[in-house]
Amino acid sequence: MIRAFWNWIIKKPVNKPGKEFNYNNSNYNLLAWIIENVSGKPYNEFLYENIFSRLGMDNTIFDNGKDIIPGKADNYLHDYDVLVKAPYTNNLFSIGAGALVTNCDDLCKWYKCLKNKEILSEQAYGIYLSENKNHYCYGLERYNEGGRIKYCHGGDSIGVSAYTQYYFDEDICIIIMSNTESLDQYRFGNGISSILHGRQAQASRRQEGILLPPEELRKYTGTYLHGKIHIVQKDGKLYLVRVNQDIHIRLYCVGKDSFKRWYEEQQLVHKLIPDGSTKPSVWGYELISKDLI
Repeated sequence: MIRAFWNWIIKKPVNKPGKEFNYNNSNYNLLAWIIENVSGKPYNEFLYENIFSRLGMDNTIFDNGKDIIPGKADNYLHDYDVLVKAPYTNNLFSIGAGALVTNCDDLCKWYKCLKNKEILSEQAYGIYLSENKNHYCYGLERYNEGGRIKYCHGGDSIGVSAYTQYYFDEDICIIIMSNTESLDQYRFGNGISSILHGRQAQASRRQEGILLPPEELRKYTGTYLHGKIHIVQKDGKLYLVRVNQDIHIRLYCVGKDSFKRWYEEQQLVHKLIPDGSTKPSVWGYELISKDLI
């Protein structure tokens, strides 16, 4: 962990502080390590003593990958075209940005904590819930919907997805949790919100795919991150390979150098050759070899 921390702090900032918005899980990793350094306690112990136990969130647990967690659902995703259980990954690398197991009951308690401002001071909540850039606060997004204030946040990891919406003034809490990545939790959550507020919910629609010949797909194949991120071609289909090279996620073309995941409803577009670039990249990692390494 110390080595990983050092690898981040010796690098120069991408942008000047306060000038640009850039969501990145490494920010939450760093925050967790700062908490450990300042408190002198492991991150999970600090959370339990100062947050979870105080709110009665007895079903919220740090998943260290070893302990048996009663009632914990398995995670699922597609490998090639077959639904499989998600392979093991070390949650310690997700500290601060994940690795917590919870349920809807405990997330309701967390919502009430935010609504009633139960743990922090009034001043601290004022900072926490204030909007900075790109509708982002401190771990929540904030939107003004015609005078109606909505706080929300979502995310996904290997075989899981989640989304929450809070309307504090109306005492509305919407929680979406799934043990697959197939669900578009954002559309689902927004659909529930629309119905509650008398609007039409958005229907699910799959974007039409564009059939590319094998020689066109070949320009994207190769290694992007050694042993971690690859793109391969099989039977005329393109697959994003991740999770220790165990999972092959089918991609389909929806535009110039643009792809979506075949088995996921979520509308995230992978722009494999960014505008203004000539070299393929995935999540900021450029193609480093046409061979799989």
